Amino acid sequence: MKKFSLSLLTISLIAIFAVSVMFTACGGSQEGKNELSDTTQSTGSQVVKQIEKMAYPLPTPFEVTKTLQTAGAGYIFDICNPVENVNKYFTDAQKAINLGIYGADLSYSSTYNKTQETTQYLKVAKQLSDALGVSSAYDEKVVARVDANLDNKDSLYAIITNSFYQTFDYLNNNEKGEISVLVLAGGLVEGLYLSTQLSEISVKNKGLIESVLNQKSSVEKMLVVLKNYEADAQVKAMMAHLNKIMDSYNNMDSQKSDLKPLTKTIAEIRNELVK
Repeated sequence: MKKFSLSLLTISLIAIFAVSVMFTACGGSQEGKNELSDTTQSTGSQVVKQIEKMAYPLPTPFEVTKTLQTAGAGYIFDICNPVENVNKYFTDAQKAINLGIYGADLSYSSTYNKTQETTQYLKVAKQLSDALGVSSAYDEKVVARVDANLDNKDSLYAIITNSFYQTFDYLNNNEKGEISVLVLAGGLVEGLYLSTQLSEISVKNKGLIESVLNQKSSVEKMLVVLKNYEADAQVKAMMAHLNKIMDSYNNMDSQKSDLKPLTKTIAEIRNELVK
């Protein structure tokens, strides 16, 4: 296995980190600001030092679900991957993909302040990360901090986003590049699934439609990343899935308003990955 191949995608992480820092500096209660300040002091400098190595190439699932909420989408309780499914995943590839999927579900529930669901998805994310040897990303300290900040969205953003970075960084720097990109791809697919399912319910919501259309660039970037590992059978299978999604994007009508074919393609792929 090899590390994630660095390129100009490093710029993406710098931008993401800048957004994260800006987010921590605005809004929220004083308690939230203090928590974020502690988070920045304890982990921020490490992230900065490791930017060149990590090159996290996509928006995190939290950024996607925040966009959905900003667009006025509601919360659907049964849309996410059921936590009971966690025991169905036996191979490293299945665990990696669904760690990404559960990471997006965790982001979705915490974005909407659904405390019970946030706790449940945190537990299954921890179970899968432990199985992949990435215990530090969702260790007991992280779980305790999430539990203590369930009502503080700003703090949850910082804590969970840092867990995404740690997961990618650990896998990439321990010769598990194929696994790291499958985690990313799983999160991307679930973000697309949530976005398209919500847009189908609110068909006239221009903000949701725009969110779905904007994620096309993330699919393009993900295919470039996966190309580095196409010799791996599971990565090649994921590339086939994402190429189907790209075909659906490219075949949309010129008005970019009919999302039904794209929604159907994404739902079929996502449901195949979680079963």
